[in-house]
Amino acid sequence: MYDDTGNEYLDCIGNISHVGHCHPHVTRAGQDQLGTLVASTGYLNEKSVEYAKRMIETLPEKLCVCFMVNSGSEANDLAVRLCRSYTGNHDVMVIDHAFHGNVSVIADLSPFKWQKLGLEKKIGSMLYHFLIPTEVNTEKTLLILIAAFLCEPMMVTAGVVEYPPHFLSQTFRIRKNWRSFLGFPITRCSSRHFSGREASRQWVSNGWVITSKEIADNLSDYTNTFGGNPVACSIGLAVLDVIQNEKLQSSAKSVGKCLKDGLKAIAPNHPMIGDVRGRGMIVGIEIVTDKESRKPAPEAADLLSHKLKENKIIIANEGQDKNVMLITPPLCFTCDNARHIVQAIDTALAEIEKGASEAGLNQSSFGENRMDIPLNILSMPATSGYSSEESDFDSDHPNKSVIVLYLIFEFYCLIQFLI
Repeated sequence: MYDDTGNEYLDCIGNISHVGHCHPHVTRAGQDQLGTLVASTGYLNEKSVEYAKRMIETLPEKLCVCFMVNSGSEANDLAVRLCRSYTGNHDVMVIDHAFHGNVSVIADLSPFKWQKLGLEKKIGSMLYHFLIPTEVNTEKTLLILIAAFLCEPMMVTAGVVEYPPHFLSQTFRIRKNWRSFLGFPITRCSSRHFSGREASRQWVSNGWVITSKEIADNLSDYTNTFGGNPVACSIGLAVLDVIQNEKLQSSAKSVGKCLKDGLKAIAPNHPMIGDVRGRGMIVGIEIVTDKESRKPAPEAADLLSHKLKENKIIIANEGQDKNVMLITPPLCFTCDNARHIVQAIDTALAEIEKGASEAGLNQSSFGENRMDIPLNILSMPATSGYSSEESDFDSDHPNKSVIVLYLIFEFYCLIQFLI
């Protein structure tokens, strides 16, 4: 990236652009389509049909109906409508500190949004406790209440929070007896960052809800003014071409490992690194006052992001306390880039820690306004023989019990229980 004076910056949060900024193949596809057909409201067009076919080819056979929308928030909203229409239920279950979008209904289902802004909850809510001894009774209770359960594959905005081993698979198992859905909204937490399915997203508005015919038939007369417009679909197709032809998806595993390993290597040298976590090319660095208390240090995190910016590196602060440094680069990110950012973080943190020491400050002075984060997620028993280091998104342990999957910006899926 370049600023208005020509300074070059390393973009470490540009995951919206899968293949980087201004890729010639993607740019050319958009330019060519702008000279042919820009919109086709209410009608199919060649590009939207081709795009839908390529997306569906990567999915189970049952997923054959595509609703094209303009954004992640819009896709989430439509997904909730589908769930409620199909199940006849109204309640939607979400995880504390989750973020699912900005439109009114979805914002009300995003605790991160209204908790952070101090907003009053507009939808009546209750906390469901999944206690193992009463699991069966809990399932029976939820059976008559829940239309959908929304959860991100990994909670990025909340601070790159990974679920406990088998959390998702056990949730799917409990869901088996519900006439409801489980949804995966994937916006920042894109599947290709996990080295999973191919998907496409760039700097235009592409949103998808993909579902079965049985579910789609419950929603009549749905139209979208700009969803699936030829320009957006042409660019989406070009992104898929680049990911496939340049084998960029493999970067999610190899470069992500290089980045995470490098950060873990320097962590013992810095009292203010409380944790390094993430998967693929989504990595979070938790900045704390000290390793013992692990109190959030948002002031230090903010100072670190400014120091990195001075070194021409763009990074974000996320999490409930804004103390998690978020790294979500595009697929063109390389191991050389990863090593560069690790070195820069190592140097900048050393300066911050040294400055605090020379000023006679205890590092605990950072983050005095700590806010504890009680992440209320389902407590499920682990399956025997499953390592604590494993996760539901390990490629060697694919989850085959997905109820509903919908991918935002890239693609969204709604899927019935496949048994």
